[in-house]
Amino acid sequence: MLSRNQFYIITLCIVTLFAGNDTLAQKRKSKKSKSSRGAETVITFKKGQFKECGDSITVGKHSLKVSHLENDSTMCYFGNNEDVLWLYPATLYIKLNRARAIKDIQITVNDNCRPECTTANLYNIDGEFIATQTNKLTYEDEPLSFTVPEDFSTLAITSYEGMVKQIRIVYE
Repeated sequence: MLSRNQFYIITLCIVTLFAGNDTLAQKRKSKKSKSSRGAETVITFKKGQFKECGDSITVGKHSLKVSHLENDSTMCYFGNNEDVLWLYPATLYIKLNRARAIKDIQITVNDNCRPECTTANLYNIDGEFIATQTNKLTYEDEPLSFTVPEDFSTLAITSYEGMVKQIRIVYE
């Protein structure tokens, strides 16, 4: 029989694991997983992942950086809640590792501003604009997706008051 302290410790470990707050759970979330769609990398966020403007991290060989707005180098405000990255306003740049052929990119956002306030832009290896997706909903989770061309390089997600909840990279 477990003592009260042992029970509390086990319960705390289970709650922490399911809340996604421990490093092992976060690594498992970002690993490639097999599904009926094929291999994929799921990028999620955790509290304190980015501390200041310009910080970058690597997830699944993809480089993520929070920075100023694409069109205004003075604005960079963001926050990490338990499982989302708030951009208010800021831009999340994702330098995509092209070692494997990427078929699709699916981003889940939730905008608190207005329609077309959160945008996702895809750029080629020369830094030229390829495609864009914008939110149409407010205060609701909304998927933004791209079928990725061969010469892509970077994904930039900009918002004035929105959340990036998840980025799913699907491989061929």
